[in-house]
Amino acid sequence: MKHILQYIQISTQLYPQNTAIQQNEKTLNYQQVWEQACRIAVLLNQEVNPWIAIKVHKTIDLLPALLSCWLAGKGYVPIHPSYPTERVQFILQDCQANVIIDPQNQTLIKDNFLIHWENLPPYNDYIPESIFSFDNPAYLLFTSGSTGKPKGVPIYHSQLATFIDALFLHQPLKFSSQDRFLQMFEYTFDLSVFSTFFPLCLGASTHILPNDGIAAFNIIQVLEEQNITIALMVPSVLNYLKPYFNEIFLPQLRYNLFCGEPLKWNILKEWKKCLPNAYLENVYGPTEATIFVSYYPITDLTEQECWNDIVPIGKALPHSKLYLLDEELIIAGGQVTNGYWNCLDKSKEVFFQKDGVNHYKTGDICKLNENQNFVYIERKDFQVKIDGHRVELSEIEKVAYNFLQEECVALAVQNAQNTYSLFLFVRLGTNISELQKYLEQYLPPYMLPKHIYELSTFPTNLSGKLDRKQLMEIAKSYV
Repeated sequence: MKHILQYIQISTQLYPQNTAIQQNEKTLNYQQVWEQACRIAVLLNQEVNPWIAIKVHKTIDLLPALLSCWLAGKGYVPIHPSYPTERVQFILQDCQANVIIDPQNQTLIKDNFLIHWENLPPYNDYIPESIFSFDNPAYLLFTSGSTGKPKGVPIYHSQLATFIDALFLHQPLKFSSQDRFLQMFEYTFDLSVFSTFFPLCLGASTHILPNDGIAAFNIIQVLEEQNITIALMVPSVLNYLKPYFNEIFLPQLRYNLFCGEPLKWNILKEWKKCLPNAYLENVYGPTEATIFVSYYPITDLTEQECWNDIVPIGKALPHSKLYLLDEELIIAGGQVTNGYWNCLDKSKEVFFQKDGVNHYKTGDICKLNENQNFVYIERKDFQVKIDGHRVELSEIEKVAYNFLQEECVALAVQNAQNTYSLFLFVRLGTNISELQKYLEQYLPPYMLPKHIYELSTFPTNLSGKLDRKQLMEIAKSYV
């Protein structure tokens, strides 16, 4: 098993002039990415803290900035430009990041000094062996937390290397340096790690979406014009592409994966017609288990194996084990991290070790079908996925409660496009505009309720408890 930096170093030696990353007409080749990353890494080498914060603007200059953290033995903490100030401050304080890199402005702040990239040290190709340690941090992603605060998921190079090795062992199609990968994800979402860094292990290229324009059109444009051969997507993207299915024809796309949300068969079977030569897989995995840990190939049997139109999540990739404990799916293996960052109590709830192997309780209720494929049924809690992003409804409620100082209820309701809309029910007389302003200070855009409604009383059941089912019916009437 190799460290991911060893793969990337070899790719740079073999394919120095190959395109590593492309956005519109702008490109960086492997040699350019590697040299720039090495130069930035020199400034990070003396940093004591293991985490480096990076503003993850969608720009080709982001790639050498991310890579520089690994070349300095550090992990990166992505900070989305749209994050509210309060959330950014919490993340920086929680991980004690002392360096912030801004690739868009080609600067970094270290020890309160602003350093421009034109003042970087000259390129030096010396890479110490310690950089290839599997114990080094890779990245720290902050996901929605049920406590009302985001919780950090630290992934180390041992887990990332296990994932990369599993991909090479599994590969249903032979990967190639000629492959062209779509990168459609926000860099705060762990699926971006696959689309950004796995191509670099092959000498292949990653192609990111333009920053402006309509997302659906951008995806179609990049798929067609940049001849994408491998694309990992969240299922909800098909809802945005569906109006254009009759116009989309992608014979060059040979491997299409879906992850991050339940995949619906009814829309997938229509999408398949756009991909005459593609091998399709549904893959599954939470952030805590490093990107994805299972696979399910789409075949002629898929329709009869679906549960409520949801495509199975399949079988475990090499190095991982999946099993059910009281109907909850448990993941075990080298891709599972040790626990949440600075959150011991929550870690004890969902992580445990057995025979020296990390196990994670996913919170996903599943079953095993007659073909020994795991099938997703539902969540055991109030967590939902919005365009692939994990959202704890309780986090929305707790932030709103801090403003209201009284009960409120957040719900996610599926609409006609099979995507979710976030609702927030509050008491009659609430200042809605002020509440919206407050939520924007603490929650990222994808977690903001699209609809806020006032109720004079909240419905209760026979036990006198809040009746979320009645509230759901009220919300559905507004969809």
